[in-house]
Amino acid sequence: MNLYCTELAFSMPDEKQIGDNGTLSQLREGLSRVIEESSSSFSGTGLVILEEGETIANFPMISLPEIYYKRPVFEALKEISLKSSPYHDGFHILDAKLNAIQFCAFLSPSIDEKLLPDVSIFNFSGSRGYTAYFSSLIPEVRYTAIASQSGSIRIFARGREIT
Repeated sequence: MNLYCTELAFSMPDEKQIGDNGTLSQLREGLSRVIEESSSSFSGTGLVILEEGETIANFPMISLPEIYYKRPVFEALKEISLKSSPYHDGFHILDAKLNAIQFCAFLSPSIDEKLLPDVSIFNFSGSRGYTAYFSSLIPEVRYTAIASQSGSIRIFARGREIT
């Protein structure tokens, strides 16, 4: 299925292109634990996982206490992603080894008109899903992931959802 409205389309990234080395499995397992252990208080979350040694433009929405950066990232996300937490907004930026770089970041990925998706293929609405999709097209980004309040997890790489 072609995800794009134009003649430009990417091929589905394979494991070698993605450079998985277990990161994808750790990402899925970690987000599943966050959802399960947060129960009905989970607000949903969005993650950006960068390629090795890369950075991405973002704006920190709120300053978190340093203790969150010293904890394993999915342990920190269990608390940060609660509806009652003042830190649940924004995307959380991780390095290629899934260590936190920036929690609660505002991202504004540029939108290339050549890469506009056919929105009928997405079964989500809201800015979290579209931010994940468009951010996955940024060359410095390996994956983006969103986890919803309903418990679904969606992971994108280079404009494609990874199933």
